[in-house]
Amino acid sequence: AVMFLMLDRQLKDGVFTKGLFRNLPPVRELGLLSRRLLWLGLFVLTLGVVSGIVMKSTGGSAGKHLLAAAGQWIAYLLLLLISVWRGIPPTRFALVTVILFVFSLLIFALL
Repeated sequence: AVMFLMLDRQLKDGVFTKGLFRNLPPVRELGLLSRRLLWLGLFVLTLGVVSGIVMKSTGGSAGKHLLAAAGQWIAYLLLLLISVWRGIPPTRFALVTVILFVFSLLIFALL
């Protein structure tokens, strides 16, 4: 998503040959890749939340982390479902994806 945002900004600014991002695939491919990777990440996060629930029921103590992971799971699922049902412009989708990722890093760093 960050690569998509950077390449989109370069295209809007008219800078086509400078920087690290000059060899990236087309913007459309980066947008599709971002969505596919988010679906894959949601699947992996689902496995993590389910295994956290199973571990908690067997005596583990990961309550706050499990709640935070479930909240992130809901946020990513909502983003993907809204994207499928209503459609979100690729730039906004990428921006929300990056914001959710940074937010999840902050949550788990503070827990």
